[in-house]
Amino acid sequence: MIVLRKILAVITMILCGMFLLLCLGGAVGVWVARAPLTTAAVSLISSVHDILQGADALAGEVVTGLSDIHALAGQIEGTAGEISQAAGVLKEIGPIGDLLSAVTGRAEDLNSRLAGIESSAGQMHTQLESWISLAALIRQRVGAWITTGAVGITFFLLWFGLGQASLFVHALAWFRRSGKPSQPCAAASPADLPASGDALDLALAEIPFTGPVIPATATVAPNPSGEVGQTPAGTRGSGEPLP
Repeated sequence: MIVLRKILAVITMILCGMFLLLCLGGAVGVWVARAPLTTAAVSLISSVHDILQGADALAGEVVTGLSDIHALAGQIEGTAGEISQAAGVLKEIGPIGDLLSAVTGRAEDLNSRLAGIESSAGQMHTQLESWISLAALIRQRVGAWITTGAVGITFFLLWFGLGQASLFVHALAWFRRSGKPSQPCAAASPADLPASGDALDLALAEIPFTGPVIPATATVAPNPSGEVGQTPAGTRGSGEPLP
């Protein structure tokens, strides 16, 4: 049983030592890696920010081009409307009227489609602008976030390492106690016990008395007449003084 306790204590001390070293190494490594990690994060977010700005610029050009095309389609639609009004007269002429009616319908359909594409491009442009603002905010605060995370991780590792150190000390004390056999209490022999009440009285008489001393003022003794009375202190029962 003692050997098993020692083995468990040694295993516990080894594991606690390993975890303690890992905690200390992790606490140091967090602050060593903080600066490169911050630089890499800022660089990555800056790249994303630049890509979003390029996409936003392209979306702005698309919206501008679609606006121009939409304006041109509006002009075509207006012209087609005028032609449609004259289509009733031209239709009587023959195939020219039918051709003008088809052109008018195609112009209206093209204008509606261009309006839908322009609306989608405008929404994309707005979404890209919000993403650009978010990327700029993250790039500004990522350093503080990484520092806060490093502080939290360091506190946790130190707290866990302190627990491992305490467990190591307890295991070491357990290992030392396992090597010392417990001493049984010796039973008292009959010779050590008092043989009679006189021995007990003698033992109690050797204990100093610290209470108040009450002076003896009188003793009770029989009178010559046979009645019990008080005899002055320092005299015999017959009244004669003590030598």
